[in-house]
Amino acid sequence: MIWKHAAIANNGTVASMTVGLNHACMLDAVGRLKCWGSTLPAGVEDPNGVWETAEAAIAGATDISVGGSTSCALDGQGALYCWGSNQHGQLGDGTTHHKSMPTRIASVGDAVDVAVGSNFVCALQPNGQPFCWGANESGQLGLGDTDDRHTPEPVPLMGASTIYAGANHACALVQGAAWCWGSNDHGQLGIGGGGTVVLPQRVDALTSFKSLSLGTHHTCAVDELDDVWCWGSNRDGQVSGVLFDETAPEPYRTGISAQTVVAGGDASCVPAGNSITCWGDAFNVGATPASVRALSVNSTLVCAVGDSTEMRCWDVDGQVSVSTMPAPAERLVSAGHICALSTSGDVRCVGNGFGGALGNGLGFIAEPVPLVLQ
Repeated sequence: MIWKHAAIANNGTVASMTVGLNHACMLDAVGRLKCWGSTLPAGVEDPNGVWETAEAAIAGATDISVGGSTSCALDGQGALYCWGSNQHGQLGDGTTHHKSMPTRIASVGDAVDVAVGSNFVCALQPNGQPFCWGANESGQLGLGDTDDRHTPEPVPLMGASTIYAGANHACALVQGAAWCWGSNDHGQLGIGGGGTVVLPQRVDALTSFKSLSLGTHHTCAVDELDDVWCWGSNRDGQVSGVLFDETAPEPYRTGISAQTVVAGGDASCVPAGNSITCWGDAFNVGATPASVRALSVNSTLVCAVGDSTEMRCWDVDGQVSVSTMPAPAERLVSAGHICALSTSGDVRCVGNGFGGALGNGLGFIAEPVPLVLQ
């Protein structure tokens, strides 16, 4: 494995950072957004769709979500903006034209949460009404059919507090109850059966959930008693820890207690004091930072940060990479890469630099690239 370093100039303290398949974006303390890498999927040509360190004209941004080759952000007034790939209308502007700068999605109105999947987007209004748009081949928009939408449409579900997007499925929490829709080919909706589910269905669990984490083909949750549940693809034991079946189409109580769980790739992980517990894809996690406070997992890496300035990452062979942050990290986020955000606003990323997503100016490369933001 070859590691390279790259630096990106930024004039403000970084408040948040998130990464998609081919690009990454950062949000500074005064609400300015900067993005780099390709906003378009492979095979799509658009001279206006690729930029490096292009600044997005959003004043006072407060949140950002990316998935696939699309990005969306909320400003301080709840206005929603999206940009990037628009093959399936996931920018919500009524067209399929790719956009290299943010486009206001006025039809959503005010929003309090946004989640971007592979080729679709869902947002949540203050009254708990979800809206979704974009690709819908698996019913991931929850609108009762499998037709793509180029503008936001309300999902027949009210009272949601949080919205989540996986690759081709989505979920929302409504007073502790998980409602999910979309692709269920691996049982990732937790309602039994399989195939495609085009309307929200309640996950039949005799418990109240406080958070969810959606992977590609499986889903995990933490209930009010901090018990961890998972369901969906169990091909590598990512639901149960053992290969009792390739799928677990209903919630499975893992017997693990944690305040948070992360589902990614074919693995599931939880922080456990000074250690990390993972099951599924065979990550061999060695000595961890003291007091693990955040972790992230994708198909190739597990990374963790503690109270110190150290970030440790392990690949499937157990090889460890140690990075030193200028200050303790607050948060880890992942998609094709894993990034850590420190309390001083510095960011370090490890993973796949495909599409220039790690901001090193080299264009399309396939080597894992750590990033240091100065």
